[in-house]
Amino acid sequence: MKIKNLNIGKNYPPFIIAEAGINHNGDIKIALDMIDAAHKIGATAIKFQTYKSDLFISPESEYFDLFKKCELDEDDIKKLFFKAKQLGLIIFSAVFDFESANLWNKLECPVFKIASGDITHHALMNHVAKFNKPMILSTGGSNLEEISEAIKVIKESNSLIDIAILHCISNYPTKNSEANLSTLKLLRDTFNLTIGFSDHTIGSIASISAVSLGANIIEKHFTLDCNMEGPDHILSMDKKIFKQFIIDLNDVQSTLGVPQKNALEDKKTIIAIRRSLVASKNIKKGELLGLDNILFRRPAKGISADKITEVIGKKTIKNISANDFISWNDIN
Repeated sequence: MKIKNLNIGKNYPPFIIAEAGINHNGDIKIALDMIDAAHKIGATAIKFQTYKSDLFISPESEYFDLFKKCELDEDDIKKLFFKAKQLGLIIFSAVFDFESANLWNKLECPVFKIASGDITHHALMNHVAKFNKPMILSTGGSNLEEISEAIKVIKESNSLIDIAILHCISNYPTKNSEANLSTLKLLRDTFNLTIGFSDHTIGSIASISAVSLGANIIEKHFTLDCNMEGPDHILSMDKKIFKQFIIDLNDVQSTLGVPQKNALEDKKTIIAIRRSLVASKNIKKGELLGLDNILFRRPAKGISADKITEVIGKKTIKNISANDFISWNDIN
């Protein structure tokens, strides 16, 4: 998968999304400051949530007033987009309705997000797929059949589109014991697509584990202040913690290497840590070698310890002093 000029997948650094969501609380200044902060700490991208409240949630919902308060208008979105563009930071959004999707497409957004709750909103996915941009699909609350059907809808609209699937648990916050990260392998094996993790846990353990299990994308809630009013701040990371989070995730990726076992240490190190055969006492010419007169010591300067069965019972052809390494030239 490729977003703008970045390759995403195996053997590439994790694509780390600072999920601004609605943590701006509807304040454009806070939202702009979040872009600055995300850029400074080294996030790969920042992501917002864009919607028309009346188009995606009932006025009767207990959450309607919250979403209405945090709604950004078209001018706000444009300001965010151009601010990120100036900084060279990838910016995109989860879109919740056709109008919001069209706005981001008009701004030439490089990638689109479909939220977990819209896994069955086939009309929206069909609409976004026609923009011919990569799509990231969150899967909280869904099963394999629903994910498969969503992918089918997208592919039927645009067979060439790149899709990433994010494992997600839509509990806010999610307990580490609920993260069920083994699902990452299931998703990769089932769908053969780029996989990632949308992390709603508190802290970094789940995301670090996800990268070690092969997640190529990590999405984590981001805030300027965890004590701000709003539902997502408690499970978000502030810029200081998020900066270390990015360092840790990249360090995890760098430790994974490739699935093969060859010696990476230099020859000097290998000799230093391995053992060879050493005389445990003075051994006279003609004596038989055995465990009664042989020790196994570092470094591996003499006969290697794994050759012991070839040495036991052999006669010496010269005197060997105690603590001397035994060589093939010493035996017959």
